Amino acid sequence: MVMRMSDESNFKQLKTKNIIYQTGIWFGGFILISFFIIPIFLLGCKSSSTSQSGPEIQGDMPKDQFEFQKVISSFIEQYGNATDESKKSDLKSGRRKALRKLLKDNLKVRSWIGQLKDIGSNSEGKTFISIKLEGSEIYVKTWNNAINDLECNTLISQGTFMSEAISSLSLEDNVVFHGEFIKDERNYVREGSLDLDAGMTAPKFIMKFSMIKKRTESK
Repeated sequence: MVMRMSDESNFKQLKTKNIIYQTGIWFGGFILISFFIIPIFLLGCKSSSTSQSGPEIQGDMPKDQFEFQKVISSFIEQYGNATDESKKSDLKSGRRKALRKLLKDNLKVRSWIGQLKDIGSNSEGKTFISIKLEGSEIYVKTWNNAINDLECNTLISQGTFMSEAISSLSLEDNVVFHGEFIKDERNYVREGSLDLDAGMTAPKFIMKFSMIKKRTESK
């Protein structure tokens, strides 16, 4: 009888130790998994949040260029999803109002950055250029013919400072430039697309350039 009670007591102690041991393993495993899984989860959330916040400032992009691209890019997306002419008309009007609010009367830009995508000369020997703004599908450009340029005077004459600066550049060069948008009643700033839809989905804004040079990467 005494031996039986002793065996039962030992069994209960062994069982208790086993439960404690298993609980310790489970708890330790939980801590270990949490140590690796939670940071990965948080990192994933952070990445997802960043990707939905719009275009990021890249390199030495000026703040006003970033804000301009952010506004225009938002309307590119909305217009691309528009299914009826009434909605498209509202978006055209909305972009004009947004540009007026953003730019006000200051149409000059300084130290904006992009990539030289087109360069050539018209029949009068004047130079035209087109620049794709950094990290976007938005262009700023001169007119490429004298008729459209009558009011804007964006074409670049030979022998000028701008002409000499452009002669040292090549297509696809990363450039930094100064310039000024052309004020316009319909779009607030002049846009050079022949197709009205393209003017909203792949806009090419007319600019009178005052400086351009090849951009060196900031360290």
